[in-house]
Amino acid sequence: MLLTASLLIAATSCRAQTVSKVYDSRIIENVTRLSPEVSGYVQDGHETSVYVWRDSLALVFNHADGDKCKDVMETFLLEDFSPAGTYLPFGSGPGQFFYVLTALKGDSLVVFDIVKKQVLASSLGAAEEGRIMDTSSAVSVSYISQALAMYGDRLLLLNPRYFEGPDGRSNHQPLLVMTDTLLQWTVPETEYFPTNVVKGSLAADPGKGKVFFFDSYSATACLYAGDMRRPLMQLLGPGLDKPEYMFVTGQDGTVSVYHESTPATHYVDAVSDGMQVIAAYRDGNGGDFLFRFDWDGNLLDIFRLEGHVRTLSLSMDGSAVYVWEESVEENPAARLCRYRLR
Repeated sequence: MLLTASLLIAATSCRAQTVSKVYDSRIIENVTRLSPEVSGYVQDGHETSVYVWRDSLALVFNHADGDKCKDVMETFLLEDFSPAGTYLPFGSGPGQFFYVLTALKGDSLVVFDIVKKQVLASSLGAAEEGRIMDTSSAVSVSYISQALAMYGDRLLLLNPRYFEGPDGRSNHQPLLVMTDTLLQWTVPETEYFPTNVVKGSLAADPGKGKVFFFDSYSATACLYAGDMRRPLMQLLGPGLDKPEYMFVTGQDGTVSVYHESTPATHYVDAVSDGMQVIAAYRDGNGGDFLFRFDWDGNLLDIFRLEGHVRTLSLSMDGSAVYVWEESVEENPAARLCRYRLR
């Protein structure tokens, strides 16, 4: 598919440039509409995210309540959605988890409890074999995040201290940060959930030395080099709605900035491998699309989906994408679908 965009080049310093590509809204017209090859999975209403591992195991992460759903992670065999095991017990005690973010790279699973501020790195081999995952190796950390990805033996995170005002000016904190090792980060400790936290999705490939950030508050994507110093490229549109802001003055006189609403056009999730990056984009008319990029920031294909994306997973050979999605019917229901890309 041949896609056109107006290309703007803005010099950000004497030594470095950020390239901006602006995509017109017409690029999502008359694109290929995909139909799911398979679908299944019966939800119980506690799910926060669903991923597929090795084309064989569905990983379901729950917003557990301790009564009806006692485990943060459930696994199901993909062929018939029969239960394969439950893991990560819900709770505030030792070895328990409360509210997690996850990063999956190969057979390694990283679980980040953003309430208890604990990180667990584990192999998914135990889940595949139905064995209990070892939670005793969870490590306490002094930071929080809103999204994470693995970058070699380190973690890449959205910086919870980064914020931007309605005039587009930031507080000069970095948008993205990287741990020194898997479980260490030298950013000063914080004991609160900061406001106006940037939210989005990350796709990283240390072999390519590249990191993608997809904004959940706008139709903006940024491609970074592995040093994270500045974006190499900004991909803007289609649709450039800006979020609304609300300003709240605290008792100490400080002003907190909140996103009051999520714009109609924004990115929902992203997934990647060594060949491609797939990002889910939602437009203002209720349609969800898959944008397929290469690691140089080129937009290769656009596909339209039947439902609304919640989470994405790639097949092992990269030819298909698993989408945990919500139907657009009057009484929407979540389902796990497989879409073939080529």
